[in-house]
Amino acid sequence: MIGLPLCRRVGRWCWYGFVAALAVLALTMSLARSLLPQVDGIRSEILSWAEQRLELELALESLGAGWAHGGPHLTLRGLSLPPQEGVNAEFSVAQIELQLDFWATLSTLSPQLKQIRIQGLDLELDLQGGGEPEMEWGKLTPLRDLFLYQLGDLSIEAVSARLNWQGHALAPIHLSELKWQNRGQRHLGVGHIYLDEALRDDEQLTVAIELSSADPLGLKGRAYLNAEQLDLGDWLARRLDENPYHSEGVLNLQAWASIGPEGPGLIQLQLDGSSFSWHLEEQTHELSISQGRLQWRPVGSGGELQSQALQLVSDGVAWPQSAFALRHQSGDLRLWLDRLPLWGLQPLLALAPGLTAEQLAALMATPAEGTLGPLQLQQQASQWRLTLPFDGLGWEAAAGLPGLEGLSGELYWQPEWTRLSLEAQPLALDWPAQWPEPLQLSKLSLSAEWLPEQSLLRIPDLALTNDDLSAQLSAALALPAEGASRLQLMSRVALHRAGEAGHYFPRRAMGEGLSEYLAGALRAGRSDNVQLIWHGELGGYPYRDDSGRFLAGFTLEGLEFDFLEQWPAVTDATLMARFANESMDLQVARATLAGVTIEGAHVTIPTLDRSATLSVEGSLLAEPSMAEAVLGGTFLAPTVLGTLEQVQLQAPVPLSLDMTFPLGSEVADQSNVVKGRLAFWDTPVHLSTLDLDLEQVRGELRFSNSDIEADALMARIYNQPTELALRGGSRGEDYGIDIDFTSHWQQQRIPPALQTPLDPFITGGTRLDGQLALRLGSESLDYQAEIHSELTGLKLGLPGVLYKESDQPWSATLALTGDKEGSELYLQLAERAHFIGDLSYADGAGFDRYHLALDQAEPTPAERNSGLISLQSARIDLSEYDPLIRAFAEAPSRDDTARRSLLPPLDRIQIRADELRLLEQSLGSGSLTAQPNRDGWGIALESEGLRGEALVGEGNHGLGLQIQADYLHLNSAEPEPGDPDLSLPRMIGQVPALDVAVEALTYNGIALGRAQLQGHRDSGAYEITLLSLQQDSHQLLGSGSWFETEGTTQSRFEGQVTSPDVGALIGQFGFTPVIEDARTALNFDLHWPGAPWQSDLSTLEGELDYEITDGRMSDVSDRGARLLTLFSLESLMRRLSLDFSDVFSKGMHFRRFAGTLQFEQGVLVTDDSVMDANAGTMRINGQTDLNTRALDYQITFSPALTSNVPAVVFLSTGAWTVGLGAFAVSKFLEPVIEVITRLRYHLTGTLDEPELVEVERAKREIALPEAATGAAISEADAGAKAKAVQEALNEALDAPEQGGAKDGVSPAADEQPGQPGAGSGLGPEPTGESGSNP
Repeated sequence: MIGLPLCRRVGRWCWYGFVAALAVLALTMSLARSLLPQVDGIRSEILSWAEQRLELELALESLGAGWAHGGPHLTLRGLSLPPQEGVNAEFSVAQIELQLDFWATLSTLSPQLKQIRIQGLDLELDLQGGGEPEMEWGKLTPLRDLFLYQLGDLSIEAVSARLNWQGHALAPIHLSELKWQNRGQRHLGVGHIYLDEALRDDEQLTVAIELSSADPLGLKGRAYLNAEQLDLGDWLARRLDENPYHSEGVLNLQAWASIGPEGPGLIQLQLDGSSFSWHLEEQTHELSISQGRLQWRPVGSGGELQSQALQLVSDGVAWPQSAFALRHQSGDLRLWLDRLPLWGLQPLLALAPGLTAEQLAALMATPAEGTLGPLQLQQQASQWRLTLPFDGLGWEAAAGLPGLEGLSGELYWQPEWTRLSLEAQPLALDWPAQWPEPLQLSKLSLSAEWLPEQSLLRIPDLALTNDDLSAQLSAALALPAEGASRLQLMSRVALHRAGEAGHYFPRRAMGEGLSEYLAGALRAGRSDNVQLIWHGELGGYPYRDDSGRFLAGFTLEGLEFDFLEQWPAVTDATLMARFANESMDLQVARATLAGVTIEGAHVTIPTLDRSATLSVEGSLLAEPSMAEAVLGGTFLAPTVLGTLEQVQLQAPVPLSLDMTFPLGSEVADQSNVVKGRLAFWDTPVHLSTLDLDLEQVRGELRFSNSDIEADALMARIYNQPTELALRGGSRGEDYGIDIDFTSHWQQQRIPPALQTPLDPFITGGTRLDGQLALRLGSESLDYQAEIHSELTGLKLGLPGVLYKESDQPWSATLALTGDKEGSELYLQLAERAHFIGDLSYADGAGFDRYHLALDQAEPTPAERNSGLISLQSARIDLSEYDPLIRAFAEAPSRDDTARRSLLPPLDRIQIRADELRLLEQSLGSGSLTAQPNRDGWGIALESEGLRGEALVGEGNHGLGLQIQADYLHLNSAEPEPGDPDLSLPRMIGQVPALDVAVEALTYNGIALGRAQLQGHRDSGAYEITLLSLQQDSHQLLGSGSWFETEGTTQSRFEGQVTSPDVGALIGQFGFTPVIEDARTALNFDLHWPGAPWQSDLSTLEGELDYEITDGRMSDVSDRGARLLTLFSLESLMRRLSLDFSDVFSKGMHFRRFAGTLQFEQGVLVTDDSVMDANAGTMRINGQTDLNTRALDYQITFSPALTSNVPAVVFLSTGAWTVGLGAFAVSKFLEPVIEVITRLRYHLTGTLDEPELVEVERAKREIALPEAATGAAISEADAGAKAKAVQEALNEALDAPEQGGAKDGVSPAADEQPGQPGAGSGLGPEPTGESGSNP
């Protein structure tokens, strides 16, 4: 019972104590509550306390406190753990809310946190500092204790944890929330991890951690991570900059990990059903893990990760079962990855950046072959090492990536060194973007190294070989993080088949145009010394600033190079090639182009890029036949070949070429340029259309594509030195060649092919200036030419107004217009001559027709296939024009020569003049027309002096002239100045055979009747076989010749003149007849120098026999007879008529007058001229000098007394006066008469003033019969008496003459003039008569 009160009292005191404690507590709590808002004022003290306790440096922006839920509530804002030594962690917290467990704190006398709520934790943890000091984890023990033992519930939101592993930042971990509960020794945590910073609620993994602190050795527990059908599509979209293929992913993840005092224990990761997929062109590609487990277990001081039953599937095709293992032990790491099929990795290509849909589709459609691995990665003593072999790698070229087949090798990697090694192996490399066909290498070996510290790729050795080439290469490529990449490369290549080199040109690098060009151009060749050096920045190529150098050189033999499709290929070439940076330089030592040898050619490409152009420079000996072979298919064919078809080389000439051909795509719009120079040195050239030969051409012809030019080009055209300037090029749609030329023309140098009928008349030389314009169309050729000259220095020996001395300037113009068939030619010569002709080039150049119009003739076109010469002038001497006309008429016809003649046959001659002259004879006004016929040339001449027709043709005696004239009027005329010298021997050959018949011939107005003349050339002489003149019954008939002697010519004629009535004949000549009723016969044989028509008494030689019979001299006047004038008989007969007036009162009858006249060098001599007249006999001896016209004759007249018996009869019958003049009776009416028996005279003086002197008078006395003196008798007795007287006279005359001389009929041959006879009673006296010479 006592115990009960005590219990009550104790209980009471306890209750009171409890109440008092509560009161104190309440007061304390009230005080704390009142003081909590002021806690920020002691923030620094609190922070210092915490730093001292935690031994960490902290930072706090603000501190707040309050009372909530039965306990103090603290709010910390901006709490952070800054970087500090010994702590490999740092964090910052936006806000921390602490709920203090008041009663637990009181009961334990240490802070007990009921709940912590953390918002915005940013944690960075360096797991191994990469050389930093070890983490002093002990400093974090207070935090661990706070987290595990002094905390009830922990709520963390928006946590971002960044983990650094050996200096590398791992992907951050984002926790959306973490709820942590400490229940004694059991610690539980559940949270969600975001996939990335997007913090999407549908992209979270669930994490659960369960720990136990019951074991004094340390915490133990487990962790679990789970993701079930987690859609990774949006996450992938965010991770990829672009997601054009709608990449998707599904993550099925279950991971378990055991946790022990020493850290994580066994970890297992299950990924069954996880996949990655994407879509392209309505196809889905997927890489999935159908099954597989990864297991990590600690081993010693490290651990080991291994795969178990790992099965990967690509696009529904399962991989060979794969495996890998990772082992970490004592700081060393080893990773082993089983072989990976290359095709299995293809679905991952969608993650490769920069691939287009087309490229990706192509790569996915490309079958891949070969394996990678097994991969081995090791870390030992802080040294990493990787080995990755690969075997049989192959894939087709796609998406611009090269294709491979059969590539095997091994990759070695260390942090400071990487090496790729390919043992010698065959390899096929296909890269359509660079090479047109796969490269088949029979052997490829490679050793390459990558030095990351130097960012340097070294290739000590690269060797490749196939049938086309073998190469050995070493290189170094610097790839710095900053700055440009640099390459150093040296290579030696042996090129076995240059024709296959095009397979190895990198087309993208070189450009399609250039690479295709070189591939097609190189057809054959070989080289064993190709060397390549490359040094410089890769991006700096082609090193135009000399910052680097790319050099390649080699000698190529047996080269066949088809440099352009349209051009012939260069064959059998040997060249030295040098590539310097972007340029190509080829020196061709020897080559053949279309059969032509080329030496020293230079081929360059200045820039081997898309603007590449090919330049070719070289020289060769161009054969005339090479043009078609070289240029036949080129763009120059229509123009240059057309030009060369007209301008044809006849001998090889040196040709210098400079050609430029655009190759690259950027210059594809540019034109090919072919320039060159042709060097001529005595080179023959033929102008085909004009059929013109240019000989000894010297100079240089330049051309640029179809444009050609030449200056000061020297040549001989028709053997004449000529200077030409030439320009050629396009003229609209045609091609034109313009030529200016100057020629120094020398007549003597004209070749036979160009000789014309005018050549014999032209001497000297002159300058010609001309222009020629050729126009070549696709199917046509036209040209125009014009030549001008003043003809100074050229002498024209043409007749009439066409004659020109060499120093006379005459303007001459020749115009030529035509095409390839022919041309029209017009020549104008100082308005004095015109030539119009149609020139044809068929069968050689020649005229189809021509018209030579001289002087005033109108130049009209001639008929086809004919020649015409027309001449019209005021005065024309046909003899002068005969050589000119004959030259055209006798020009060879086309059928007479192997080569076509220049001129067609002359078909017509037309001549008209106010005065026509022929052989120094004026024919008056008239015209002449000549045309050829089958027998020769027919000539019709109608003029005032001649009308008739003539035929000129070939006969038995060569060229002959047959004339039938109605009339011909001739006149004596002296030669005029300028008349040709007809005495020259050559003139004989110019006179044709003649057969002339004139019905009415007159000479000086004297009608000569019908005339005939026949003659011909014979053995260098001209023989006149017939010369006939016939007027009524008067006739001259003779013959003669014209021949050469001692450098000149001589004419000789012989013949006879007969007439039954010489008086009538004399009357025909217009003179009063002095002789009547007499017949005559005259025989002559005469010759004189010169032509037959150039006879002159002063030069006459020869002999003339004459005989005139039975006539009477009725009028003593010799004005009508040249023969009487020579003897001055006029004066003699006048003298005799005084002495014998009874006898000559009715004229003198004669029976015969005859003699011989000798002509010697102009001196006429006679010694036998005798006139037997009824009145007596006259004898004439002496000469007449026809040169000086001097006379010297002895004339003797012996009266015939016995014939004058009728006179005596007359005397006896009282008709004495009849005999006074006949007998000169001195004693009238005496039976004895004195008779004159002889009279002698000396004739001197000149023909114009003769002097007749009587030098002798011989007399005799004769006794007449008595009957004669008686009275008148009858007429019947007169005859008997006359007979008696006659007998007495005969008897007396027969008696000796006084002084011993005896009269005779003929004087003695040596009789000389003497004193008159005694008893004459008359002395010698001049007659005082002077003759006249009509």
